[in-house]
Amino acid sequence: MTNNRAIEMHSLKHFIRESLKKSYNSLLKDEFKDLGLFITVPEVIIREIEAVFPDIKKVHSEDESPNHITLLVINKDYNKLDEIKETITKALQTLEPFTCKIHGTGAFIHEEDDSDRKSVLYAKIVSETLVQIHYKIRKALENIGVEINHYYGDENKYTPHMTLSYYDTAEELEDAPEIKIDASWLVDRVELWGYGSPSLFRFGETV
Repeated sequence: MTNNRAIEMHSLKHFIRESLKKSYNSLLKDEFKDLGLFITVPEVIIREIEAVFPDIKKVHSEDESPNHITLLVINKDYNKLDEIKETITKALQTLEPFTCKIHGTGAFIHEEDDSDRKSVLYAKIVSETLVQIHYKIRKALENIGVEINHYYGDENKYTPHMTLSYYDTAEELEDAPEIKIDASWLVDRVELWGYGSPSLFRFGETV
């Protein structure tokens, strides 16, 4: 009887653990409306920015992703996940790490009647290599039928940036303080967020 009881308890614990894991993964999958292909900014640089612009901490109240540069925003398609990952890996396999630089600030300003979008203060990213990678991956994904979301800016012009703060109105953004930011680091990977735990792709990897 004792052994049977122990087996039953073990099975119950296993069931609860697996159920919680599935629920957690399900929540992660639904956390983002789209897929985000990101370059995560090193924490040491984020700390430097926080020292001159503490409001960057508020970004996470609007966006649960880490501080990052957006390479692409992709409409979710659960049926294409494996193909999307394979396509990204192939696009990056001939690339080498490169230096990315943050220099100065810019803004995406949206009209007040556009209630679905907020105005954004961002740090400018300086890297021609990054722009080339954006268009390379974008073209590869579009060739397999993946829809790209041009949430900010002109769909024909990629503006690499890192969000510093969101504003409800253009007037609030205009009152934002001037910030001097100058930092650089070596980029050797990109991350895909929005399908549970993020997937990591290193430059030079093969399928």
